[in-house]
Amino acid sequence: ANLSELPAGTTVAFKDPVDTTGEGDKPATVVVTYPDGSSEEVPVTVKVSKPATDADKNTPVAKDQTVEPGSTPKAEDSIANLSELPAGTTVAFKDPVDTTGEGDKPATVVVTYPDGSSEEVPVTVKVSKSATDADKNTPVAKDQTVEPGSTPKAEDSIANLSELPAGTKVSFKYPVDTSTAGDKPTVVLVTYPDGSVEELAVLIKVSFSAKPTNENTGSTADSRGVVDSSNRANEEQVTVLPNTGENSELSHAAMLLGAGMLTALSLVGRKKREDEE
Repeated sequence: ANLSELPAGTTVAFKDPVDTTGEGDKPATVVVTYPDGSSEEVPVTVKVSKPATDADKNTPVAKDQTVEPGSTPKAEDSIANLSELPAGTTVAFKDPVDTTGEGDKPATVVVTYPDGSSEEVPVTVKVSKSATDADKNTPVAKDQTVEPGSTPKAEDSIANLSELPAGTKVSFKYPVDTSTAGDKPTVVLVTYPDGSVEELAVLIKVSFSAKPTNENTGSTADSRGVVDSSNRANEEQVTVLPNTGENSELSHAAMLLGAGMLTALSLVGRKKREDEE
C-alpha cells in the first residue's frame, strides 16, 4: 500500500507463484528488497474473481404479453424495462412459443448484453382472441309489419340500430316471402365495421293494412282496391223503413183523436134525426 514511500530502488516480488486458476481468496507472501540488500517478507491476500458483467449489473423485468391465436409474439414485448438495459442488448425466445391454441404459454427470453454476458428470463405469453364489435354489442330484434307483396327492410327489424357502431350494416340472410299473409320468421345478419358478424332471429308480420273510409261514397276499399258498398246499401235501406220513436207516437195519437171526433159527430146526427121524427 505504501510502496511509493519506501526508499528509491526498493523492489517487491511474490515469494511463490499465486494460483489464480479458481476464484477465491489466495494467501501469498511478498518479498521486499531494499537498496542496501536487506529484505523482508510481507503476507498478503490475492482475491481471484471474475469482473462484473453486464448481466451482473442489470436486472431485466418480465412482462406478460397477449397475442392472437396463430400469431408470432415478439420477445421485446416480454421485457418491461428493455429501454433501460445497455444499448445493444438483444432479446429472443429460447424456444418458439406455441400460439395455435388459446391460453397462457410459459416461455423463456434470453437477454444478451453487449459484453457477451447473457441471462434467461421466464415470461408468460397469453394467447387469446381480441374482443370484436360482435362481442361488445347486442342488437335487439324488433317485429315489423308489411303488406303482402312488399319488400321489408332489414333496418326496420333492429330496434337499437342507431346505438350500434357507425358503419354497421344489416341485411336479411334469406329473402322474406311476403306473397301471403302471416308471421314470417327470418334472420338478420349484422355486420360490424371490424368485419365481425352475428345473426339475429326476427319476425316479419305480413298482413293487409286497415281499410280507409271513402268520404264521398261512404264505402270502403281494402288494400287491393276492392270497394265494399255494404254501408251505402244499409243507408238506402234505412231511408225506406218507417220512422220510430217520438214522431210515431204523435201520429198514432192524432189518428185516435180523429176517430173519436167522427164517432161523436155520428151520434149527434142520429139524435137530431130522432127528434125531428
